[in-house]
Amino acid sequence: MNLVKNRPVLRLVLCGVCLALYFILSIVSINTQVIKITIDALPVIFIAIVCGPIDGLAVGLLGSFFAQLYLYGLTVTTPLWILPAGIRGLIVGLMFYHKDVRVHKIRWILTVIISGLIVTGINTGVIILDAKIFKYPTQITYISTFMRVLTNIVTSLIYIYLVPLLTNALVKAGLLKPVEENAKEKVGA
Repeated sequence: MNLVKNRPVLRLVLCGVCLALYFILSIVSINTQVIKITIDALPVIFIAIVCGPIDGLAVGLLGSFFAQLYLYGLTVTTPLWILPAGIRGLIVGLMFYHKDVRVHKIRWILTVIISGLIVTGINTGVIILDAKIFKYPTQITYISTFMRVLTNIVTSLIYIYLVPLLTNALVKAGLLKPVEENAKEKVGA
């Protein structure tokens, strides 16, 4: 479902807006000692659906890099902290390359939830590694894993609901072809 094929300026604008939105949503998140509650993955998932896996990867990596830099500065583990957002963009983009979330609903739901669980797993590993490097207790990581999985499932449900609404808005704005046109294109190709 690549809306920006042969439209490089639109692609660049959408990626820039989603990158800035990721940064803002990361900063305004609810961050406790145990979990971080945020919907910062929304622009990464959206751009991965609309522009593809490479753009999803790039927006995730760059957005989380700028957020990490702003919130925590540059540390030895910064590259590890930026990986999960990029990986989520890559996974969602690959699963929906040339597919429409409004048509493939079960695939859409499973992709968002599974990519979220993968991100939680990677983040857990990074937290443990970070704790070992900077010598802080890791016990809370194991205890908080359940809370982070639960939070991730709830935010995944939000993404599952919002992204199709956003794609429908793009259809109404004339930026994205309706589902019927995509189906006709594939049959005629």
